[in-house]
Amino acid sequence: MHVTRIRAADFRNITFADVPLDAPRVFFVGDNGQGKTNLLEAIGLVSAFRSFRTSEISPLIRTGSTETRIRLDVQQDRESNSLEIRLAKGSRKALLNGTPIPSIAEHLGRFPSIIFCSDDLRLVRGSPTNRRRWLDAAIGGTDSRYLVALRDYTRALEGRNAL
Repeated sequence: MHVTRIRAADFRNITFADVPLDAPRVFFVGDNGQGKTNLLEAIGLVSAFRSFRTSEISPLIRTGSTETRIRLDVQQDRESNSLEIRLAKGSRKALLNGTPIPSIAEHLGRFPSIIFCSDDLRLVRGSPTNRRRWLDAAIGGTDSRYLVALRDYTRALEGRNAL
């Protein structure tokens, strides 16, 4: 998969961005607070339907706005697609080529990505629990069946431990 363009509106500190990503390598360069990490977060958000920085929607929506929209144009196996996420308080929608995707499970694994940032140094220095969580998220982002199996395993483990 290759992301060829990202469009973001009212995402964190970004009012509007339309960034072509068709070069073999893309670098985001700028001063602190200019939105470099926010663009990476937006790509991860569309791919995994969740932010790697927060579990809440409200910090993702630019102050003064009611909704954020992020669209990725991707090239995968000679096929072009656009994937859009729309977030508002209490509402999450995903669209593939303008058509709503009815469930998150259908979306996961369609456009896999792995985000690795400086906070992830805890994977090396931290406990095995952190490494397992990161691996679960990475594998779950590419295979929705894994997420179902992990959920079932977690429920069974919690049930056993409650006895």
